[in-house]
Amino acid sequence: ENIETTSRTWRVEREYERLFFENGKIVGAFLVNRFADKVALAKLIEERARFEDVQKVLEPHEEEQAS
Repeated sequence: ENIETTSRTWRVEREYERLFFENGKIVGAFLVNRFADKVALAKLIEERARFEDVQKVLEPHEEEQAS
């Protein structure tokens, strides 16, 4: 399997988000205190949206990290 992840953290707000991609399409997410992204991510996962489309929907954040 070709699973890649990207994570974003908001230290002050104590929020965390990890997104899981398979072959460039989102297949799952793990959220801690990120209620604002829940509905949008659920829809993107259901549609198996491409990484580029996910980036367009979610707000950018200066603390983003890819792995």
